Amino acid sequence: MMTSHYMRLTGTTVGPGAGSVLRTLWEQLQKDEKNTVIGTVDAVFDRTLYVSAPVTVGRYDSSVFALGVSDLAGEPLVVGLETPPGFSFRDHCSPLDTVRFRREEDELLKIAVGSTFVAAVDVGETTRHKSTEQALQYPCSRFSFGTEPVRTHTRILSWVANEGVTDDLGQFELLRRVRAGYADPPVAEISPTLHNFVETACLEVLGRDPPRERQSGPATVAGTVVQPNAWDTGRAGTTPISLLGRGSGATPAGDDFLSGLLLVLQGIADPELQPGIQAFADRIVSHAHDRTTTVSAALLEQAALGHAAQPVFDCLVALTRPEQTFEKIEQSATDLLEVGHSSGADTLAGMLTATTVVLPSLERCTHSATRSKPTEN
Repeated sequence: MMTSHYMRLTGTTVGPGAGSVLRTLWEQLQKDEKNTVIGTVDAVFDRTLYVSAPVTVGRYDSSVFALGVSDLAGEPLVVGLETPPGFSFRDHCSPLDTVRFRREEDELLKIAVGSTFVAAVDVGETTRHKSTEQALQYPCSRFSFGTEPVRTHTRILSWVANEGVTDDLGQFELLRRVRAGYADPPVAEISPTLHNFVETACLEVLGRDPPRERQSGPATVAGTVVQPNAWDTGRAGTTPISLLGRGSGATPAGDDFLSGLLLVLQGIADPELQPGIQAFADRIVSHAHDRTTTVSAALLEQAALGHAAQPVFDCLVALTRPEQTFEKIEQSATDLLEVGHSSGADTLAGMLTATTVVLPSLERCTHSATRSKPTEN
């Protein structure tokens, strides 16, 4: 029973990921003729509280959403609450606290956390919330080596260096040295690790086998012979999967980097590439649950679905629309770099890796394959 000593908060905004979870939960309660079910607090921060709900939804069987302070409107997993000044979730709850979901009339869901506060959310509003969702579409050819967008993005890398900004993976410096603005940049000579990463990502999107030297035999885990997928091998940083969980904190740097990469890939309009891109995203998400934090895996799911927080989405628009100027990209990148301790920088590094080396390499591979096809007489 939810008693009167709870602090009462009201949901004001609902992101698309959170909306899917809460709407499904309310409908399941209605179908089962239940009023209350139990969930668990996964992680607690000053401005957000992540919760596992007792339902799964969507392509990735998602169950995690977040309660957040009011200025986090637009975050895909966040229910924005009308919180008082100075409010911190750390002052009110702890990981593994019980969360009670209670179905009320008129599509209202009450979420009680521990014994300290209850949030009222109108799940009917979740279906009408306008999300920052990947609706951009652009051809891979826009980002060929030496094209104007790629040259502009290399200027952004120089600007980042001049500002003294670094990412936790050191990717900015590698990309700057590659000089992707040229028609034939020496990626392999500059960094074998980056070259292997790009080659692996491209081959997986194209559905091709990895180089023989990167394939390995079966391993034994707990007495059981496991046939590894060739794409899972490699030192940290040489394959996309190897970056999962790399770094510290609730959202490790490798995961933020992969989120930026996935968001750019999701906008590719080329029909011959879309199935491979979806398969690539699915593999990243499927491995994330075993290799990184619950919070970070949930955010990778959102990136794979094309959902992003407002600063990330704005930067994505600036980087991928053809009419955007260097100054507009610089402004949106500045806003993104202010996100988190290093999450914004790591996400931007993933986006720029996609636009300056991954997409140009994909374009080169697809054109080479087209030219190599025999013509009919």
